[in-house]
Parts: sequence; structure tokens; C-alpha cells
Amino acid sequence: MRNLAIVFALAWVLGAAVAAGGAPIVVPVDSGQSTITVTLTATLSGIGASDSSTSRVAGYSSVKLQPIPLSTSIAIYDFRFEAIDQINLDLVFRLGFITLGRFTAVSRPPPDHIVLFDAMPGVALPPSPIHAGGSFTYMDVPTLRSGLIDYTATGIVCTLLQQQNPPQPCNGTQSLADGITRFETYSGLVSISPARVATLVIDVNNSGPIDPSNPDLGTLSIVGTVRGSVDIPLRGDANLDGTIDGRDAQAFVSTFLNPSGFDWRHRFAIDLNDDDAFDSADVSAFVDCILGLGCPD
Repeated sequence: MRNLAIVFALAWVLGAAVAAGGAPIVVPVDSGQSTITVTLTATLSGIGASDSSTSRVAGYSSVKLQPIPLSTSIAIYDFRFEAIDQINLDLVFRLGFITLGRFTAVSRPPPDHIVLFDAMPGVALPPSPIHAGGSFTYMDVPTLRSGLIDYTATGIVCTLLQQQNPPQPCNGTQSLADGITRFETYSGLVSISPARVATLVIDVNNSGPIDPSNPDLGTLSIVGTVRGSVDIPLRGDANLDGTIDGRDAQAFVSTFLNPSGFDWRHRFAIDLNDDDAFDSADVSAFVDCILGLGCPD
């Protein structure tokens, strides 16, 4: 009862406060089930060449699913997909059996590895509907990429690089951080089990010149599938112990007063009306919840 008294005593003060921050679900990428394939394609003097290399993926997706557990919409707040294995590309330009030139490229290890990430992290995109079976298609996802690739060019490829204005070296490093926001379409699947385990699958598709200032160098595409699962806390379970009772009061107050000091699970648990703000509506809903008058989802 002492914990309940804490909530009631502070309800008036807390109710006057409004803290924004959002409480989306953060789904870590399962690297054992997630891969991307990087493909470089180029055509020089009418001769085409292409090569691909695959890597496991690390990172996360930050999304809001509404309602829980039978979600009908998904909103993307943030994502970061990192290639954790080395990418090796070898383009050979041939005329018949004659090799005219070659372009080899190798990605750098972390922290300069290949990464796809949200161009507007923390800003919720408009919700996209979840269809029967859990499928969704998300249009116009603003995506940036980064990473360094060391390359070596020989033959006609080297000649072409030297003819650029300004001339480019035949051995060098190319940054993928071109600052160009590409609006991509990501499709996927989402499900929430009876035990409140959310599983998210996203099909990634990103494509553009490896060097926008030298488009003849080739087009780099990054496609793949990332998967992950995470437990969703109960609304009102502020101390994350799996039950909702008076013992959650102190954790509720602490998180309410400093939401940025706690991880997404704590913020999710106290944003009882799921409006990305921590205010009097959450205080009232929390009091009702621990008094047994009903809890959201």
C-alpha cells in the first residue's frame, strides 16, 4: 500500500508533466537468420560485368505495432542493418576469351563496414497496414548507407577512372556514405505469439551508384532478409517482473520522471495509452491498472 500511496501522492504533480520520447518496440536482428547480398554491376564500352557477395547481418528495427497482440498496422521509427562479414567483389570485363579489365572491391571491417540505416531515426513514418497472414509493404522508407570499400582497377577500368574529371586513382578507397537519401520499399512479415513474442521479418532492397559523381563505376545493390524476435512487456509492468501490482509504482515514477534514462521496455510499459508521450493519461491508466480496474493490451 505504501507504493500505491507514492503514486497517488505524485499523480497530481506528474500529471502536469508531459515528456515525449516514444515507446516503440526494438527488435534485435538475429544474425544467424539474416543475410544481405551486395551486388556490383557495371558496363564499360558496351561490356558488362557483375559480381555478388553475401554477409550476415547485425542491428535492430524499432517499430510500433498496433494494437497488441492482434496488430493491424506497423510504423517504422528506426532501423540499422550492418554487414558483419567481409564483402568481396571481383568484376572481370571480357571480350570473348580476352580479359580487357578488372575491378576488385573489398569492404572494410567495423567501424567502416557496410551499413544501411534510417535517414530520420526516431521519427515515426506513417503507419502501414498489416494484411492477413502478417504481411506488409512499406513504401518510401528513407534510407542512408555508409561504409568504405577498397578497390583495385586494371585495364579499361583503370583507363576509364583516369579519364574522369577529376581523374580517379586506379587503386583507392570509395565511401558509400554519399549522403543521398534513397526512398525504398521494404516488405515483410510480422507476428505476435500468445506469449507476446513479436517476430519481425523485413526484406531489404537498396540500390544506387557506388559513386554518384562517377556513375560509370557501377551500380551497387544491397538486398536481403533480416529477422528478429523480442518479448513485449505488459503495459503497466514498470519493473518488468511479469506481473502488474503495487511493486511497479516506484519503477513507474522513476521512468516517468526520466524516460530517456531507461530502455525501450520500461518506456513501453509506462506509456499505457501508446501515444508516445508520458503524461497524466498514463498516470490515470496506471492507477486503474494496479487497482485491478483494467490494463491496456
